[in-house]
Amino acid sequence: MHRLLAADLPGSADDVSYSYDPVGNRKTEVTESGSRHYLYGDGNRLLEIREESEAGVTRMWARQASAGYAAAPRKRNAMEEPRMFHSAPEFIEITPEMRERLEKFRTQHAGDEIGKVANHVLFEDENVRIWEMKLEPGEHSDLHHHAHDYYLVIDSGDLVAGVPPKDSPMDFFIGKVPARGNTVRVPKGGTEWALNVGKQTYHEILIELKKS
Repeated sequence: MHRLLAADLPGSADDVSYSYDPVGNRKTEVTESGSRHYLYGDGNRLLEIREESEAGVTRMWARQASAGYAAAPRKRNAMEEPRMFHSAPEFIEITPEMRERLEKFRTQHAGDEIGKVANHVLFEDENVRIWEMKLEPGEHSDLHHHAHDYYLVIDSGDLVAGVPPKDSPMDFFIGKVPARGNTVRVPKGGTEWALNVGKQTYHEILIELKKS
């Protein structure tokens, strides 16, 4: 697979470098003055382009449900509230040391019963149940099952591991927590503990779609 990794722009000191995901989609374009980030969805369809610089964040455009494109040129500075973006999950490689830690955790909690998805419920009606989850570094959730689809609204965090039960067909996974204000979709069906393996407090709001 041939992909451009870097370029020297003639007449400018602002060289550019590129990174790609495992299937060849461009992920980032970085220069001295800022960066451009490409977000993809199902079928490797480009969903959104964001530019980041000292001036703030520009959401250049986003693919809407109708497959059209909506420009969003407004910039924000660091003092403004973060805007909402939808992120695809991004996972990191599990080192042998981390795998040993997760195996030890699973063995220690092998007798756990299925518990709550998060710490407590903030709101509930016939359509949704809204939870709050807060885990300090090293803390974990109950063993829980996602009986419905969820949307996670991220407030803080850096790395969170998913630890499935021993008899699960799923392997361990470690997700990079998106920036504050991002949302992540979690489809129904999974059973796991959430374990904060990062250095930051993990805080999120979970929106459970009860009719999914």
